[in-house]
Amino acid sequence: AGDANNSTITSVINYGHIVNGANDTAGLVALAQNGTVITSSTNYGYVGSNSDRVGGLVGHCNNCTITKSTNAGGVIGNDDVGGIVGMSSAGATLTDVNNLGNVHGDTSVAGLVGNLSAAADTVTNGLSVGVVYGRTSSASFVADKDAGATITDSFFLDTACGVAPPVGCPEASTAIGLTQADLILLASYPGGWNFTTIWEINNGVSYPSLR
Repeated sequence: AGDANNSTITSVINYGHIVNGANDTAGLVALAQNGTVITSSTNYGYVGSNSDRVGGLVGHCNNCTITKSTNAGGVIGNDDVGGIVGMSSAGATLTDVNNLGNVHGDTSVAGLVGNLSAAADTVTNGLSVGVVYGRTSSASFVADKDAGATITDSFFLDTACGVAPPVGCPEASTAIGLTQADLILLASYPGGWNFTTIWEINNGVSYPSLR
């Protein structure tokens, strides 16, 4: 995956495995910056790096927007590792994003974003059900965040933490952990979730997915 600068990326699907030793490694875009928009895209491939800022979709989202996109591949990195984005900064916007992949790393490892580092960064309508394993710090949704960054109407599987106590997975965000039984219920999701044209759910049977 290469870099994207002030670009628009729509309906891209990656099935290939991405393995290297570089910072900013991802299934779709290594570094997405300067207003780059990624929409309706999916990563199914394994993403692995022994360096930092590793994500299922984007390694480093620097003033980028990601909407209606899913990661279904496993992600392994060192620091700032996330199912959707490894590290966000400079006003990153994530809306209607879904992580199904397991995420492994060392520090700042999380199901959705490893490090939500800027006050202007936002996540809205996010879901992560992948298992998270971090050696020194991890969380089921966001591991580290700027105090001003906002998370709205977002959820994670409450058993997603793969790190045993006492380390565990202290959550840095305001995302809500729900049981598997609750996550498969339409009634668990607020009105801001669009199940008509963006999301779909087999109520009582499976997790929501993006159309």
